[in-house]
Amino acid sequence: MASSRDRQRKLAREKLDRQLARRAAATRRRRQIQAGVGAALVLALIVVGSAWALGAFDDNPKQKAAEDVCLWTPQDAARTPTSRTSAPRPPPACRPPAAGR
Repeated sequence: MASSRDRQRKLAREKLDRQLARRAAATRRRRQIQAGVGAALVLALIVVGSAWALGAFDDNPKQKAAEDVCLWTPQDAARTPTSRTSAPRPPPACRPPAAGR
């Protein structure tokens, strides 16, 4: 027959095992959360850094919009063999604004 002291030791050992298991699970959970937060932070830094490197935060855009670019090239009327007597006029999108407008 087991003495009451042996029984108490066995119960205390089991209680300690449960506590250690609970602590290990909490530590594991905390590490997983910290790893997730760290990965999200690194990803955010990579995205922001890439956007900064590509010029997303520049005040002045370096490229003009497609509608602002005029592809019409003026030609010398004297050198162009045409039946017109005046120089060719640029399309409306490429004309400079008239004075007074």
